[in-house]
Amino acid sequence: KNCCDKELSAELTLNFVIKCYDSGRTGQLKVCALKTCLLILCCTTPQEKYTCLFKLFCSADYELTPANLHMLLVNVLILTESVFEEEVFSVDKIPATVESCLQMISDQKNVVDEPTFLQWMNKEPQILVWITTLHRIATAEAVKHEAK
Repeated sequence: KNCCDKELSAELTLNFVIKCYDSGRTGQLKVCALKTCLLILCCTTPQEKYTCLFKLFCSADYELTPANLHMLLVNVLILTESVFEEEVFSVDKIPATVESCLQMISDQKNVVDEPTFLQWMNKEPQILVWITTLHRIATAEAVKHEAK
């Protein structure tokens, strides 16, 4: 039996996306922001989310510039603002977070490749730790224990 009302789910998701990425009700959403939101909320592993985020924000050379990494973080952190967690996961912490990623690169190009980005994300930067926490909660919701 399907217990999910697809129309209601779609409507709630749309309202959430608009609340997050079009709070001024302009009627316009950036495709990248929409993809980021759906990617973070989708039911897949954090590792797959990180890979997709990299591909969504990287340059044509498959590298992430500091500006692109900043934009990635802004788009992800908008979700925390919608649930009133912006003090803990503040956009003010983005410059330091970008710098922590850039410290992992050894060359002078000042760009991050995919393996380095994934390695950095797996260290769970403080302002992104909620992504893995959300995944753990969603996974735990599906667990059923037989009780006597």
